[in-house]
This record gives sequence, structure tokens and C-alpha cells, in this order.
Amino acid sequence: MNIPVFGQKIEGAVYKQRRTAYGVIFSPNEESVAVIRTPKGIFLPVITGKRC
Repeated sequence: MNIPVFGQKIEGAVYKQRRTAYGVIFSPNEESVAVIRTPKGIFLPVITGKRC
């Protein structure tokens, strides 16, 4: 299975593979997209877990 990788691997860090789905949520007039704003940046909404 070819799994895309984003960013750089940090030596010594522990990583766990998990299922993830990204959602693109448009406004009713389709002129805006929902995003999550955090101190680390702006991201698309993410759903993780067994139902992805």
C-alpha cells in the first residue's frame, strides 16, 4: 500500500499510523471553505477513527 507522507520525519519521535479523512465543507453559496485555525497554522477539518 502506498501511503502519502506529509512533512519530515523527526529522528527519535514515535509515530502511529492511523486512518484519516479530510473534509472540504463549502458555504451555501460555495464562496467559502471551512478551516480550522490553530497557533500552528490553518488546516482542513479532519476525521480520524475506525469509521473513516
